[in-house]
Amino acid sequence: MTSGPPSPAAAASGRRAAARYAIYLLSRSGADRPDAAAEAIRLARAVHRGSPDDPEAAGLLALLLLREARRGAGLGPDGARMPVASQDRARWDAALVAEGLAVLAATAPGAPRGPFELEAAMAAVHGRAPTGAETDWHLLQELSADLLRLGDHPALRARHAWIAARATLAASVEGPPGRGILPG
Repeated sequence: MTSGPPSPAAAASGRRAAARYAIYLLSRSGADRPDAAAEAIRLARAVHRGSPDDPEAAGLLALLLLREARRGAGLGPDGARMPVASQDRARWDAALVAEGLAVLAATAPGAPRGPFELEAAMAAVHGRAPTGAETDWHLLQELSADLLRLGDHPALRARHAWIAARATLAASVEGPPGRGILPG
């Protein structure tokens, strides 16, 4: 066991991870505050520009872009939140969807996939589906299982169970799974 301060590279990696998480938290506060969401995207772009080879920086930016693209479709006529699979994709911002998909597609193939990249890949599954009925629930189930392996949390387990149920239903109606989102 070594003692002493972390290496400069390890310290920088830790600071980047903390910055990504802080930006993510800011984006979550932006669910009801468009200014916070816009600021989180601006910061995520800066982090991605500063670390273009960091798959988690790319994943965070892609995730925020894909979520922001859905902002206008996230509420029903009564003001209640709508699940992504039920949203009218014609109300999504197509330019932000395309940018988010492009950022995610440019991540390093074969690189270890972290939580932001996996979350972005899950958002991309919805972003690529022309309608909610065409969502690839099998791929969502695989990505959700990968995310759960990174960190077991009750909310992740609940979401994974819900996705697994949707995938089972889709298999009984639609047949075999679709294709992947992440390169490599």
